[in-house]
Amino acid sequence: MKNISDYIKQVDGSIDRVEISVPLNYYRPIFNKMKLDLGKHTTKKVKREIRRRFIRNNKRIVVKTVRTNLREQINPRFYIQLLQPETAAMQYIYKLLSTLVPLKEYSQFNPCINQLEIAWDFVPHDPCERESIKEYLGHHVHLKYSRPGSIVKFKETVYIGKGGDARKGAKGLRGYPKDKVDEKVARLELQFNRKYLRDRNITIDLLPQLFPEDFRLFDHVEFLDDFSAKGLRNIARSVLRNRGYSTENTRKSRFRVNVLAYRFRRMIHGSVLGITNTVSEQIDRFKEIKYTKGITVAVKTYCQTLVDFSLMLVDKMQVVTSAVSAAATQSYVGKAAFLNTVHIVHELTKGLSQAQYFLL
Repeated sequence: MKNISDYIKQVDGSIDRVEISVPLNYYRPIFNKMKLDLGKHTTKKVKREIRRRFIRNNKRIVVKTVRTNLREQINPRFYIQLLQPETAAMQYIYKLLSTLVPLKEYSQFNPCINQLEIAWDFVPHDPCERESIKEYLGHHVHLKYSRPGSIVKFKETVYIGKGGDARKGAKGLRGYPKDKVDEKVARLELQFNRKYLRDRNITIDLLPQLFPEDFRLFDHVEFLDDFSAKGLRNIARSVLRNRGYSTENTRKSRFRVNVLAYRFRRMIHGSVLGITNTVSEQIDRFKEIKYTKGITVAVKTYCQTLVDFSLMLVDKMQVVTSAVSAAATQSYVGKAAFLNTVHIVHELTKGLSQAQYFLL
């Protein structure tokens, strides 16, 4: 039987979408300048939104306005979306905003990057193998620092974010199959929202310099193995100790541990005959047990990082950047792989003593 690593040909990283928020009173001069520079556009109405799309010379730009009661808004905005942007498109918007929008003293009245999406496409050797890759990623991927109840499945898409919505909170994650022009891929899409971008001072001034390797995948996502059987038994022992029962190696105590571990298996794994819950769902169930039973067990102890799979991804990562030369692209790929490798090794060796580290 093939290993999942044998299905993956390469992993392509690219900026999929950039959304810029601009004060509404600059809408008319910016829109007129774009009509002059980019020519014709198409208009589409979606619920309360009006989207005007420009396509010219690989520039795909959407101007989005939202119909609301302007009297109730202190700082009304409209939005400029760059779809699969090249550096030329980002430089064009940066110069446009720098020329037509004077900066205010208070930053909340200035243009800002509202959302940023980084796409990681897992390219299979054979299109028939995409489904296996999608299922594996959907089962083992986990968004770091996400809270319970943050995963929602809808049709073929998995959403991980605040309340199951990738658009809420600081960041979110989507996983779904993607049919591109020349290939079929399984995609993981990281979405960084306004809170994350503001806290890290990612502003309009950095727009022409944004590259996907600046947002390293393993800083935000981890691939974890299923909750171990050993972990289930240890949770059972901790709960029994809290209730005042002995956990010594006797027949009676072993029976209590096995019965309670059986119940926790149904809760965490979703079934006693197999594993139906994803790793993120298993972590959510474990956190519920942890808070309700009052135990102090670290989840990372029993959901181990998939080291071989993570290192394989680092080896196969490529950065899609059409704005730089081939030599520069190779240097970016090397930088991203090196930084990701260093980060993974740091995570794996964290907490080990110096003697244990050199024995690895």
